[in-house]
Amino acid sequence: MIWRFSLIFLVLSLVARQSHAGNVQGDNFCGDLMCTTAFVNSTAITYQMTALTQMGWMAVGFGTQMTDAKMVIMWPNSDGSISLSQRTATGHVEPVPDPSPPRIATTYQPLTTISSTMNTLSFTVPKDDTVNQSAVWALSFTNPDSTSPNASLIIHNDSGAFTLNLSKEFDPNITQIREWL
Repeated sequence: MIWRFSLIFLVLSLVARQSHAGNVQGDNFCGDLMCTTAFVNSTAITYQMTALTQMGWMAVGFGTQMTDAKMVIMWPNSDGSISLSQRTATGHVEPVPDPSPPRIATTYQPLTTISSTMNTLSFTVPKDDTVNQSAVWALSFTNPDSTSPNASLIIHNDSGAFTLNLSKEFDPNITQIREWL
């Protein structure tokens, strides 16, 4: 549990330094296998997915259920690169690549870390007017073994749904987190 707070402290410190106003807005959710944190600024939302276990690929989809969700799926590659694939789920089947997603996602390297102790993948999308973000998540232990955004994916090992309040302010002093350390 302490490493979760250490991770949040590190991320909030990095994001607070990048914020011109000093106020960082966003929210986070943690399930059994992964955590998702969203950071909001005036033009973009950065989503950080952190695996709490082994990871082959991780995904966040926008919507209340898998069907029709616009998804961002990411995985690390053996050459050190990160693949990002935007897809749409047509049902409870492998999501298909989306050639025209409503918001283009890009890998956010400063909050992406692949190591033997921490696997965090991050992406940024343009900000929209959403305040309460309904989302789904998924994690698979099996890596696609391809850098192609069109690679076949092995079914997720776990998934779920959550809601983030993107207008919530993170405490820039992070007092509560420091007390846990």
